[in-house]
Amino acid sequence: MKASKQSILAVVGPTASGKSDFALELAEKLHGEIINLDSRQVYKYLDIGTNKDPLSDSEEYIEKNGHKIYCKLIMNKQKAWLFDIVTPDQSFTLSDYLELAQIVIDDCLRRNVTPILVGGTGLYLDGLIKGYNLTTKPDIQLRQKLNSLSVEKLFEIYKEKHLEDALSLNNSDKKNKVRLIRLIEKDGKVESNSDSKYNIVILYPKFIRSELFNKIDERSRKMYEQGLITEVTKAIEMGYKLSKPLMGNTYAEAIRCIKKEISMDDAIRITAAKHRQYATRQITWFEGEGRGYKLNKLTFSPESITEAIGIWEKEKNQ
Repeated sequence: MKASKQSILAVVGPTASGKSDFALELAEKLHGEIINLDSRQVYKYLDIGTNKDPLSDSEEYIEKNGHKIYCKLIMNKQKAWLFDIVTPDQSFTLSDYLELAQIVIDDCLRRNVTPILVGGTGLYLDGLIKGYNLTTKPDIQLRQKLNSLSVEKLFEIYKEKHLEDALSLNNSDKKNKVRLIRLIEKDGKVESNSDSKYNIVILYPKFIRSELFNKIDERSRKMYEQGLITEVTKAIEMGYKLSKPLMGNTYAEAIRCIKKEISMDDAIRITAAKHRQYATRQITWFEGEGRGYKLNKLTFSPESITEAIGIWEKEKNQ
């Protein structure tokens, strides 16, 4: 590890493994701030179906590179970032996430605060660990060509490769030439530097898969008991289609239930099955030998907080 690298903490793992509660307690002990690492929790108005902790607004924000990133408070006390930053109809790419995450991480480090990444989106973590470079080098000829095209043609070009994202753009973005050109320019191969400017210490849960799946089943039922149907109905009434592929694990079945295509019991059953499949994919991602992650495995429970702090103190200084 290069001496210039600064250490950050990541609490990651499959859905329903207890990441959020464990990270909140760690943040309190370590004078840390939470940074969202979940691709669905970036969306406003979608709380129950994305398993967000209760969030409230704070007056704190970071302003840099044309971005104004607002802080949230979890349980009215714990500072948290990159939650509720876009509406469900807005495009939010891996490139967008990495840009904002690095702004927040660097600001935390500047303030001598421990950044704690929390979530289960492996690609977000991979981008930070391996230093993905998604910034497309300026191509003057391409830009001139794109600028000569109509907004309608630019939208068609983007839609050819990104159908779901294109259809979910709001009307303002669909008619915004600069926005469309930016989206097209970002479309390319991921360039990995195979090196990050951060030393990321990963905490990963020990679990028994059957017990994890039981928790997923129970949580799927609780979503409906807590008002998922009401949440989805309100979002639809606000004009959001909730059609992005990443919404499918939860919201597709809720919509079918609202339309009376399936019963609530069937919606819960299908949702649980999809979440179990998603958890399996997450486990494969994080634990895959080819991924090369160093996973510090421990039980995500209050009794393991001291152990987690010990791992952090040891690993961050290596």
